Amino acid sequence: MSDTIFKYQKDLFGTNPDNKVTDEVHTIGTTTGRIFASDYGPFFGNSVVLKDGITGRELVPVEDYRLVHYYREAADDTGQAVYAAVQIVNPEVSTRILFTAQLVGGEFSYSTYAIKQAIEELALDNRPVNWGDLVGVPSQFVPAPHLHDAYDLYGLKYMVEAQYDVAAAIREGDAASRQLLLDQIGAKFDGLDQFCDGLSNLFRDAAIELSQL
Repeated sequence: MSDTIFKYQKDLFGTNPDNKVTDEVHTIGTTTGRIFASDYGPFFGNSVVLKDGITGRELVPVEDYRLVHYYREAADDTGQAVYAAVQIVNPEVSTRILFTAQLVGGEFSYSTYAIKQAIEELALDNRPVNWGDLVGVPSQFVPAPHLHDAYDLYGLKYMVEAQYDVAAAIREGDAASRQLLLDQIGAKFDGLDQFCDGLSNLFRDAAIELSQL
């Protein structure tokens, strides 16, 4: 069991008066995406009341703002719609917002100021870190399938030139082989012609001899 003491105790029903924040101040910009999160975690959507911090006008849901970042885990525990942030959609609303809502509390509560402070403290540490000082670094990183542009491959030019040389050698080798084969076939035909001529002369001589008998 956790010994953590929360500023706001967990309230699954949204009825604990100690979990209600009133006129919590938030400053937002003037550009698109004017979103802010409550200072202490998710809140019940049906409990939200917003006011323009400069004019004092109460903002209208949908028309002036909408609730965003639906907090599913807290919603499952409470059975109600729970959100973690608000987006101002009306550009005429000023940059100062007063936020009132019922917080869920417990393990769902956190201080955004504490988180920001911790991040800023970490960012102040600008000491150099050597690779050899890192603990738990694997000796090899498992490669993931990925593509490389051909121009990123060092020495590709020489590989292409070598492939052209191989292709030229294949073409020239084929031509020489074909010519050699044709020469051999021509020689066979020449031999056949000589054989036929000799046979023809032999038959002619035999016919002359028979006619003289």
